[in-house]
Amino acid sequence: MNFQQLKKMNQDVIYEVYTNMESSEFFYVGYIQKVFNEFIVLESYSECGTFDGFRIIDAARIFKMQAGTQYLERYRNLPRVSEQLPQFEDGKDILLEFIEWGKTQNKLVEFIMAWDEKIIGTVVSIDEGILAIDSILDSNFKPDGRCFFEYEDIIEVGLDTNYLKLSTGDIP
Repeated sequence: MNFQQLKKMNQDVIYEVYTNMESSEFFYVGYIQKVFNEFIVLESYSECGTFDGFRIIDAARIFKMQAGTQYLERYRNLPRVSEQLPQFEDGKDILLEFIEWGKTQNKLVEFIMAWDEKIIGTVVSIDEGILAIDSILDSNFKPDGRCFFEYEDIIEVGLDTNYLKLSTGDIP
């Protein structure tokens, strides 16, 4: 979806957000927090209706959004999350600001890459378009060295998700 289409979406409505054309069974549920030129910030929720972190998603990957579906009935009276992200400014590199904020907060971050790989870790540095993270294995959450990758290959970032909280033992 393009910027103009996404800007018209009601931010007080919870949506199903589809990003994987190969599997329409997978989608995010959440409120649009903010729309930027290339990305949206989504306040996401799990299948059981609990807050599931913030996601920044490449808008070009969003091929469908749905509201008012039978599936979304379970989220009807869901209170919005009280957790807040910092105010991100229009015109700045939102993806970089989002990652920098995660770095300053020493948060575990989930990166989805253009080649469909998930990389999890804490951001160590961002230098000349290269991110360095102390990565952990997705399978058992054990440290797995330092990973370097190009910033421009990131298509999605997750912070404070239940999955990441589970890996650190912080899930309620």
